[in-house]
Amino acid sequence: KMDFGKELKSIRKNRTNSQMEVKKDSISQSTYSKVETGIRDIDARIYIQLLQRLNISAEEFDYVRNSYSYGRKQDIIHRLFSIDYNTYAEFTHIKGASS
Repeated sequence: KMDFGKELKSIRKNRTNSQMEVKKDSISQSTYSKVETGIRDIDARIYIQLLQRLNISAEEFDYVRNSYSYGRKQDIIHRLFSIDYNTYAEFTHIKGASS
């Protein structure tokens, strides 16, 4: 898994945003640069602001950060909501996967 800062940088570059566009008034340029290089952590409020500026939800970011896969809990939730019809057979199949 990549750490938060490296993944943030990858998404920012992929979307052709500058560091200045993403960090805006939330943190200093120096701090933002340290976040991307993994030297510095940020609090949840700043984390959410940065993701909003990149137009990505925290759930999407975690999915990308987790090598484009869901964690066990998210996988079960995703599979539950992707069922075409909530049939008993489909539900028990998902339920069995969570055991």
